[in-house]
Amino acid sequence: MRVCLVSPYSWSFPGGVLEHVDALACQLERRGHRVRVLAPNDPLDLRTRLLHPKLGRHHPPPERVVPVGRSLPFPANGSLANIAFSPRVWRSVRRAVKALRPDVIHVHEPLAPLVSLAALAAAEELEIPAVGTFHANYPEGSAYCRLFRAARRLLDPTDRIGRVLRERIAVSPAAAETAGRYFRADCWIVPNGVDVGRFAPPPGLRRRPGEVLFVGRPVPRKGLPVLLRAFERVLAEVPGARLVIVGGRPGDVRVPKRLLCGVEVRGVVDGDGLVAAMHSAEVLCAPSTGRESFGMVLVEGMAAGLPVVASDIPGYDRVITHGRDGLLCPPGDPKALAAALVGLLKSPSLRERLAAAGRRTAGRYDWPRVAGEVERVYRAALGGR
Repeated sequence: MRVCLVSPYSWSFPGGVLEHVDALACQLERRGHRVRVLAPNDPLDLRTRLLHPKLGRHHPPPERVVPVGRSLPFPANGSLANIAFSPRVWRSVRRAVKALRPDVIHVHEPLAPLVSLAALAAAEELEIPAVGTFHANYPEGSAYCRLFRAARRLLDPTDRIGRVLRERIAVSPAAAETAGRYFRADCWIVPNGVDVGRFAPPPGLRRRPGEVLFVGRPVPRKGLPVLLRAFERVLAEVPGARLVIVGGRPGDVRVPKRLLCGVEVRGVVDGDGLVAAMHSAEVLCAPSTGRESFGMVLVEGMAAGLPVVASDIPGYDRVITHGRDGLLCPPGDPKALAAALVGLLKSPSLRERLAAAGRRTAGRYDWPRVAGEVERVYRAALGGR
């Protein structure tokens, strides 16, 4: 079938939703579908340099990506979302959808302005079945929720979105709860996918003793300050332990001087660099304080054969079962986090048991399986065809 995937976020600034859309497009193409992706795009010019505090990937996008305008940074969920606000996007999206004539339009973050809303309007006008995926877990009253509500009051006062979306997907129950504030219909729960084979540890892999890995942007909700406080306790119990921080720029991470000998900041790495980091470490730690809808890094770590220590928060608690395939700690508690890390670093048998169970759990999120679930939703939207 002809599938039109829609992202409100600029292709030039990769993030969780964009990575999901890119990977889903690849999987659908492998299954014989013709796929195009509508998304904003920001070439590297003076406008981009002036408006965006951090640059991304600004080379021409792949052929499947159809640019539909340019983006502006907007604060969302503790970081910046690069979304399009120009009214011209409305015409660009309609023109692209009319030219593509897809069998189904799959809109990611249906409430986000303006690309998502424009795609749904085009779907209604051209009578194309629409599917929406909700990725985020935004607290009520957040800036993004206020933006959603304002955009809907202005652009969708009669709740066309609710009528146009034939099927709704949420990547987790936490994301479904966010969607439920706006729509009464149930969501299919289809998690994010992971390339399990890519992360699988090779035979004979030798990990660095005492190495703990953190992967994430250095924003407050990711919990890095909590982990740094916890790691002081870890070093007291496990001399020679080492914390490796992947994500963000080195200048964005402030490491206390007393920890410099035990902390390495690698900054942003590419996909191969992330796999290498996960194959080097003994433990993965995800100390987020909240607002996580899923937990992609948890599944990637499990697929890489790492025992995982994570916060006991919505989104994460649906991936990890405490004591079976990982350890969950109260969010924002450096003492409890340190105790869990020390327990793992001192117990090879516990690490081995949790890692083996984690790899089995990761198999549930392998991309071919997830893509098959998405296809099932498409068939439902098409009336069983």
